[in-house]
Formats: sequence, structure tokens, C-alpha cells
Amino acid sequence: MIRLIYGVIKANGRFMAYLDRIDPAGVFKSFIGFLLFGILYFTFCYLYTLPLYRHDKLLDEFFSAAKVNYARNLYEEYKESGLK
Repeated sequence: MIRLIYGVIKANGRFMAYLDRIDPAGVFKSFIGFLLFGILYFTFCYLYTLPLYRHDKLLDEFFSAAKVNYARNLYEEYKESGLK
């Protein structure tokens, strides 16, 4: 794991040195940083909220099924009491 982290840091350093040579003003670096930040932010927000929405959907399905059964039982009781 340490070698992987070291390799990523080393590759990042070489890539940034290459960008410094081809773009001394740093426009590409800022654009790439902005783009990576946007992608990571979107990914984090999506992964963070995914279980919340899934949980709400499951709860809605559960409650709606329970409400349908409750309404059906009430209707059956009403229908039986009306026939007597």
C-alpha cells in the first residue's frame, strides 16, 4: 500500500513538472484541478446521498403497502357491517 501511495505521488509530481514545462502560466493546472475537484465533489455527494434516497424509497414503499392493507381492511369491515 505504501508503494502504491508513493507511486501515485511520484507520478503526480512528474505530471505537474511536465505541466509546468508546457504551461508556465498554470492555466492547465488550475483547469485540471477545478475539473478533478468537481468530479470528486459530485462523486462524494452522490455516494453520500445514495443510501438516504434508497432508504426513503424503501420506507415509502413499506408505508404505502401498509396503508393499502389498512384501507382494504377498513373497507372490508365497512362492507360487512353494511350488509348486516
